[in-house]
Amino acid sequence: METPLLEILRQLDVMALVALALIALVMAHFVLKNKVYALFSLLVFCASLVGSTNPLIDSLSSITRWIAISLLLLSSLIFGRIKVPLGSQLFLGYVAFGFIFLFFSKSDSWQFQKSGLLIIVATSIPFAYGNRPFQVFHFSLVGLAIVATVFSVYSFTSLPGHLNDAARLSGFMKGAPWFSMVLGGLLPFSLWGMLQAPFRWLQIVFGMGFVLGTITLVFSGQRAGTIAGLLGVIPMLLITLRQRKIMGRTALALILLSTLVFAFFKQSSTERTNFLLHRYAREAGLSDREWVWEMALTEINKSPLLGRGIGAVEALSQSSFHNAYLDVWYNTGLPGLFFFVAAQLYFFYRILLLIRFVKDRNARLLLALSLGYMLGFMELCFFESAGAGASNVNVILYLFLGVLISKNDLFLPFFLHDRFGTET
Repeated sequence: METPLLEILRQLDVMALVALALIALVMAHFVLKNKVYALFSLLVFCASLVGSTNPLIDSLSSITRWIAISLLLLSSLIFGRIKVPLGSQLFLGYVAFGFIFLFFSKSDSWQFQKSGLLIIVATSIPFAYGNRPFQVFHFSLVGLAIVATVFSVYSFTSLPGHLNDAARLSGFMKGAPWFSMVLGGLLPFSLWGMLQAPFRWLQIVFGMGFVLGTITLVFSGQRAGTIAGLLGVIPMLLITLRQRKIMGRTALALILLSTLVFAFFKQSSTERTNFLLHRYAREAGLSDREWVWEMALTEINKSPLLGRGIGAVEALSQSSFHNAYLDVWYNTGLPGLFFFVAAQLYFFYRILLLIRFVKDRNARLLLALSLGYMLGFMELCFFESAGAGASNVNVILYLFLGVLISKNDLFLPFFLHDRFGTET
């Protein structure tokens, strides 16, 4: 019997199959060696390349995620001590309501698989990082900066061939919205890498990832992901205004970015230029989202307290409500929506609390990264359903940064440094 997976594998050449086999071996090695941070980076890398989850469980996209996330969960359960921060517990509350309501609604088997996948995502990251030292988080962030740079450069190579097209750019992924949301979510990590890197050549590599990723986002014509990416970098750019050591490299990156954006606009066709100007103009509106939101609220009002299970929105509209909060409300009811919003508010509370007390440059840069990403994630939740997804990379990074800022002892060295003036 023909399946999408067999069809995809048949189309791959020998080198691609060898590459997939090597990735599987490397991931298994990380599990055995308890290299959780490296495994997490591989997880994000796999998620960023395969795009959105396909409703068919035997698709290459779904299988890649299942392998990566399951290995992360396995490594955390076998080698790690379990400790789930409060913010992640709140998010798990949302997942729990979505899963429970599945048993009281008409759902096919895929919805149960999808819910199970979201449960794995929501539990494996807190489990894996519950009691890890700051060094592990730092390695993970460096790994994410590398992933973000690779994905940005990889995506940029698809741009020159579309400078004459009056259409949204989808890169090497199957949909422009998913492409821009993944790229927008990863973009802040490239900038963090550029500002944090100790070596000049690393600063240049990460800087190129930031510049090329931003250009690709702007020329994608996909507004939600582009705005999320730009929101994600604003707090870090503001931080550099007070830090002379990194102000110079930021200024050079912005000058290069402006120059290349101007050059690409000059190379674009009139149709492409007009298309982009229209996409980012106020007159473009919300692409008929108002009608979708009105329909969503009508359906929600039929039973505002009780949910219908994760995946119920897709069964109703064959797509989404283009708003994660409405998706969560319809899927998990008012209790699930409460926990989903409470998790976001808690993460923001933790960031603002730490910003008041932490003065260390590296720590403040990390907090700026978290603040920017959370702002971008919230913007995506208003206009897309990425925040309610089972396994997309935005949810994975959201939980990872949430766990990082939720750790009570993670910033203790920085507090000691500020209080006693000693290096740690």
